[in-house]
Amino acid sequence: MTVVTVGDIAKVFLGVNLGRLSKGTKAEDVPLINIKDMVNGGLTSPASLQLVQPAEQEHYRLQKGDVLVSVRGTLLKTALVAEEHVGAYASVNIAIVRPSRSIRPETLLALFRSARVEQLLRAETVESVMPGLHLKSLENIRFYLPPLEHQAQLASLLAAAEEQYRVGLALIEARRAAAMDVIDRTLEPAE
Repeated sequence: MTVVTVGDIAKVFLGVNLGRLSKGTKAEDVPLINIKDMVNGGLTSPASLQLVQPAEQEHYRLQKGDVLVSVRGTLLKTALVAEEHVGAYASVNIAIVRPSRSIRPETLLALFRSARVEQLLRAETVESVMPGLHLKSLENIRFYLPPLEHQAQLASLLAAAEEQYRVGLALIEARRAAAMDVIDRTLEPAE
């Protein structure tokens, strides 16, 4: 396996700055993904996204397989862009990591979710009123690049872990709701 950096195998850039959007264009508004729209490792429905004027630069439009990483405010939330979000924008608080053909998007997503990388990035956080990360911090992450066939196995493992996590959360919420229902019925005064 080869040691690479994220910058070697992906293009890393910030989302669109609202100040750079076209003013008064006749073009159709474009959905904008903010950090709050990155939920449970995914993205909220396109119908619930804020709409903004289009930018003049087309490279800001998200592509299938882009990996989003929040780099300001709530740090290190991640999401993978699926077909339903193609063409949307990410806000300037989100880094867009656009993988090359040598790496699967799921491999990058797994990398950014790993405890090792999270610890490395948190150590490089710039403390201010709003904590943030420099794009160079993302680009300089070193890792072993497995062959594409092994990356497919990693993608399957990540998908299974995410599904188990969602099922586990749903089960915990159902148990809590059942317990609260018993408590409510027990404490409700008889009339």
